[in-house]
Amino acid sequence: MSVQLCPCQSNKNYEICCQPLHLFKKHAKTAKALMRSRYSAFVKGQVDYLIETQYPAKRTPNGRADIQNNIKNTTWLGLKILSAKKGKPKDLTGLVEFIATYTEPNQPGIVHQLHERSEFVKENNRWYYVSGTIY
Repeated sequence: MSVQLCPCQSNKNYEICCQPLHLFKKHAKTAKALMRSRYSAFVKGQVDYLIETQYPAKRTPNGRADIQNNIKNTTWLGLKILSAKKGKPKDLTGLVEFIATYTEPNQPGIVHQLHERSEFVKENNRWYYVSGTIY
């Protein structure tokens, strides 16, 4: 049996890191953990998880199709967390700044980066992605 490292770059096995979150067996305890699990969800094609962890008021009618299109047209290569402010288990808000690298099928060999500061909110003991500022 081969060990599959989690795409979130935690150096942990996917089965004990983000997979329990993707399977809705656990919830992320921090905004940073949710950020990592959402990145992994894009890598793994976990559309339902991405929808469920987006703040309900920010969901759109085309959300599922947009996420599916993003997954289809993006190969994620890596994640680097630059900073995390607040977002601890006792907080109600959090900010996580990261850089994610990726390629697109229509531009083979070109590596792009997404540099974003994501905003998270905690309601009913669950973290949600609210929005992000792209740099």
